[in-house]
Amino acid sequence: MSTVTDLNMIDSYVANAEQKYLEMQIIDDLEWNCAVRVQHATTLQNKINAYLDAYEGEWGKQYEGYSLTIFVALRFSISRYGIDFLERVKEQLKDVCVIAWGHSSEYFETDWHLPEGYQYDDGFCDDYVFNLAKVYPRIRKNWAKKPDRDATILPPELNGGQDILPDMLATRIYDSFILCYVEDLGNVLGYLRTTNIPDDVTPEMVQKAAFENLIRDVQYRICQTNMPDVYAIACGGDFEAESILLPGLWSSIANQNGSNIVIAIPAKDLVFFAAENDKKAVKRMLHLASDAFNTTRHSPQIRNLFCRDVFRYNIATNVIEISTKHYLAFC
Repeated sequence: MSTVTDLNMIDSYVANAEQKYLEMQIIDDLEWNCAVRVQHATTLQNKINAYLDAYEGEWGKQYEGYSLTIFVALRFSISRYGIDFLERVKEQLKDVCVIAWGHSSEYFETDWHLPEGYQYDDGFCDDYVFNLAKVYPRIRKNWAKKPDRDATILPPELNGGQDILPDMLATRIYDSFILCYVEDLGNVLGYLRTTNIPDDVTPEMVQKAAFENLIRDVQYRICQTNMPDVYAIACGGDFEAESILLPGLWSSIANQNGSNIVIAIPAKDLVFFAAENDKKAVKRMLHLASDAFNTTRHSPQIRNLFCRDVFRYNIATNVIEISTKHYLAFC
């Protein structure tokens, strides 16, 4: 079944020859909230435009003389912002077609299910509300050609090599990374910008709260990999890479092993480590991490890629530093 994101497809339609009536239906399976509402509205506008283009083309020829209604079948509750958007579209297109929307199940296939206990709350307010207790640190790969000097948050093919956005609360860290902050908005993590922060909240307060929240809310687990004495950090796929920001975590691991720790982060959800005093384990860990790095490097999910740098937790100084002896191999 196609949906609102499939611009080249008509999701569903109903034609009544006797009444000369054509209803083209958009299956909108996206949610509305402050983090995604602009993107959602843009996606919906593009779909409506695609339907209008189709009606001006072959569909208009096939159903010449028919009145047109574009019905948006909403899977989830629509916010006040979404309703206002559709009302504006309805007014703009009133001389072209009728724009309507609703939740009628007749537009959905049998496998269309809502979360258990879900109740519609159309018109809910999705205005952004800053919550310092929901802010967390987030590290991103630094794509700059000279990462020890510059910071670029996206690959050149995505942003033309521009430096990090001036309104983003971000700093370079370990050269390989850029430290940003995200706010948990329910079903999505939204990147924090200076424009989101109230005047009475300083960047230092954001940083302090973000690290405290990470320690409080994220439970890190140590997992054995399929290689002897090589381990991984797991926490559900959201904040594995951010473990590199927590010397206390690595202090505990180092003390258990009685050794400095060698750490690799080939992708945002992959953190491997081994005790530095076990050279064979370190070699196995580097091989495992290099394989993961190269698999990610050659995949379309380039934003998951992190870095070739390998890190070292120094038990004597309680500091995480870039290793001068190890790196991940290209292939």
